[in-house]
Amino acid sequence: MSSQPDIGQVLVTAITNIITAIAGVIGGVANALTQYANTIGTVLVTVGLVYFVWRGVERIAPFIRGLLARII
Repeated sequence: MSSQPDIGQVLVTAITNIITAIAGVIGGVANALTQYANTIGTVLVTVGLVYFVWRGVERIAPFIRGLLARII
């Protein structure tokens, strides 16, 4: 005759397994971020530069349009 675990043991085991799984996922994400940090940094810098250039073009475009309108 085998004894069945009580509800406390079942809950402790379940919570422990859930915490272990969450820690594994967080560890995997951390490893991926570490592995691809250079690429992620490059993408972020590139996006920032593109945004900076785009904003500059938006500000200069009316001036250039005005000059072209006077010339043409």
